[in-house]
Parts: sequence; structure tokens; C-alpha cells
Amino acid sequence: YNFSFSITIGDVHINNLAIKGNALDTFNLPFRVVYGHIGSFIARIPWVSLYTSPVCFDIKKVFIVCVPNPGKV
Repeated sequence: YNFSFSITIGDVHINNLAIKGNALDTFNLPFRVVYGHIGSFIARIPWVSLYTSPVCFDIKKVFIVCVPNPGKV
């Protein structure tokens, strides 16, 4: 993955993130993740106005391969 941030602007960029197979296990879903990938994750954190402005997340190019979870179907 690639990681970059700008502390003064408040942007954190992470590219090409892998999604772990157990990432959704705590939600007791009828499927499990076999493979997952996030192309781009950007967090915008307004440090100078943290309590009055929203923190925004921008997630792009999400690809997840799931299969039935035998114990949950």
C-alpha cells in the first residue's frame, strides 16, 4: 500500500489496501470475505476546527469476493 499525509491540510491518503478475510466476522453475516481490496482511502481531518467541522472519509474502488458462510446460512 501507499501512504501519504499532510498534517497542515489534514488529509491522509492510503492506496491499494487489502481487506482481511476476517474483516466482517464480528457482524455475524451469512457470508465471509475471501478477498478484498480498496483502491483509495482518504480521510480529511480538519485539525484547526476539529470540534466544529466534520471529519470526512472518501473510499473508492472497493472490490470484495465473498462466499457463503456455512455456519450462518
